[in-house]
Amino acid sequence: MTIICALHKPGYGKTLFERAAFEHLSETLKSLQGRFLLSLNDRRPETRRIFSDFQIQEVTTTYQLPGANQPVTELVITDRKK
Repeated sequence: MTIICALHKPGYGKTLFERAAFEHLSETLKSLQGRFLLSLNDRRPETRRIFSDFQIQEVTTTYQLPGANQPVTELVITDRKK
């Protein structure tokens, strides 16, 4: 079985997901009995620490915004242990 979930809330921005929410997500993923793939932007230094129990890969991409392209680094986090 494959489940794909995309989260988007109105007002998406830097303050939408606080550190406590990331810590809760990490703990939830540790008990998951399936597999997962999570992509987060690499703007917060603590993100790597919070998800350090999982495989983390850096991916460089470009956010395409109206009138501007912004190069960014995304972290692809998977259930495959280090």
